[in-house]
Amino acid sequence: MTKEHCEEKTRLLIAYQATTEKYSTAVSELAKKMGTTPKLEYDNLHRLAEQARYESLDARDRLERHTAEHGC
Repeated sequence: MTKEHCEEKTRLLIAYQATTEKYSTAVSELAKKMGTTPKLEYDNLHRLAEQARYESLDARDRLERHTAEHGC
């Protein structure tokens, strides 16, 4: 494990944290609007939350792959 790999892990961890925060915010907004907003707007918020979820999963997968490949 070299310093470069650890820096990459840190970068990936920060990216994962940012995407999970984005997902959490999107889900909170969706929950606040549930039952009080027009369906079209709610559907849009739902799509944004799903997109944020997929981004978070992708960031987690990249972090896990890096850790498995480089052992850091």
